[in-house]
Amino acid sequence: MRLLFYNFGWALTCLCVGWLAIHAGIVDLSKPMDLARFFQFYGLYLAESASSIGWAYGVFRIFIEGRAEWTDLWAGFRKYFLKAVGVSAVSGFLTGLGFYNLYFYFSLAQENRLLAVCLAALTLWMLLFWQAASLYQWPVLFFQNPPFYKIFYKSFLLVIGNGWVSMRILLFFTLCLGILFAAPFLAFFAGLTLFFAFQCVTLEKNFLKYKITYGDKPLRPFLDQLEAERQRSWRELLKPWGSR
Repeated sequence: MRLLFYNFGWALTCLCVGWLAIHAGIVDLSKPMDLARFFQFYGLYLAESASSIGWAYGVFRIFIEGRAEWTDLWAGFRKYFLKAVGVSAVSGFLTGLGFYNLYFYFSLAQENRLLAVCLAALTLWMLLFWQAASLYQWPVLFFQNPPFYKIFYKSFLLVIGNGWVSMRILLFFTLCLGILFAAPFLAFFAGLTLFFAFQCVTLEKNFLKYKITYGDKPLRPFLDQLEAERQRSWRELLKPWGSR
């Protein structure tokens, strides 16, 4: 039941941040996209990311530790604010740059179609790889709290070692986003919390394959956790969340 409250609070927080940015004139939706508007949306994205840290940490504790308190939201926000916003800043900027490059290469199609298609395809694959790596960035931060640059390094290694799983989850998220665009009210019941739960459980399953445990647990609890994880299926995430 707590997950439903977390999801509702998370969605409402992001909605309020977006509403304030638009009605305060910080983000102007009426103008065409240009460099100034890009940085407006980039600033809004960072504000949304900052407001999501506490909620994301609460979801992480529920799925990794099995429990979370309301005070954990503020504790996670204070502890991980700088790194989480920094990771989001780098990830968001490179994602925006990738989409801009795609737009630029397609605009060159009339002059040199073959070169434009090759460059666009390369950029698209790099963008997909980066998006797959971004699935692990915040969970890696909460799981190990490594130095800033190692968050990206570990995320890259996880994608390289688990590329097929990462791409399937990325495809699943894309399908879910399509459903949420068609029915936005669902975001208040199974939106951001569901996405981040998949990210956390995916990270835990991948780490357990390499005998990496949360909080440096000793051997016996690790073996018990490994056996429980082998028996836990992905369908648990789709069950009613009353037990959470």
